[in-house]
Amino acid sequence: MDSTQNTLARQTASRAILITLLILGCGDLGFAAGVFAGVVGHLSVYDATGVGAGAFATTLALALPIAIYIVKGGGD
Repeated sequence: MDSTQNTLARQTASRAILITLLILGCGDLGFAAGVFAGVVGHLSVYDATGVGAGAFATTLALALPIAIYIVKGGGD
């Protein structure tokens, strides 16, 4: 048993993976919002694209500080 490695005290993913997943998730949400706005609101392609880009930017602006807070350990 002396040759086994100690377990890490805290399992964490790299920040690059977390940021990539965050951006992909926000992109998916923005795409879904654009499609929804285009279908339900009867918007043109350009208007629906604007809605989707706005949803992407808003969710990214809200989710990034939350992700940083979680990665830092919740105010430690």
